[in-house]
Amino acid sequence: MAQLNLNIANPVQLVFVGAALSIPAITTGQANPIVSPVALCQNVNLQNNYFLAKHMDTLKKRINSFKSLEDGWDGYGGEPPMEEVINNALTFIQEIPSPFIHLLEADNLYPTPYGTISIEWSRAEDQFVSIEIGTDKVAYFYENLEDIGESPSNLEFSQKQYSQSILIALKNLYHTELING
Repeated sequence: MAQLNLNIANPVQLVFVGAALSIPAITTGQANPIVSPVALCQNVNLQNNYFLAKHMDTLKKRINSFKSLEDGWDGYGGEPPMEEVINNALTFIQEIPSPFIHLLEADNLYPTPYGTISIEWSRAEDQFVSIEIGTDKVAYFYENLEDIGESPSNLEFSQKQYSQSILIALKNLYHTELING
């Protein structure tokens, strides 16, 4: 029986989702090293965490940019979001499960003329979840291929009454069984 000696080699550069990863490789003394599946999985998780953090940063910057709005910011007398509304929107996006954060585009976060902030996920013109966040209330509306609905009434932001029903609407929008958190 031949014995195979494996050594951890210098890191190998791989290209993954447009970024280079440096991961340990197992060498067998041959020219092409074997990439360890465990190391690859660990680095994919690190890569996902990195992209999630960068994307979350972009979303937070977008929301925080609404602080600079003044009365009449839209040319029609629109009210800028108050600090509490901005903080509520920041809290909200931090509580959304990461798969849905990955799907949220920064342009789909915007102030409304009523001093609230809207957050929208969409797959098509007639398939979306739209959430409006105020100082103490959250309202939402959704439409997908099977269903159209809205929040039963303005839900209390502080009591997190909205979270489960919004999560269900997002899961239905993307036809997925993503877990909470």
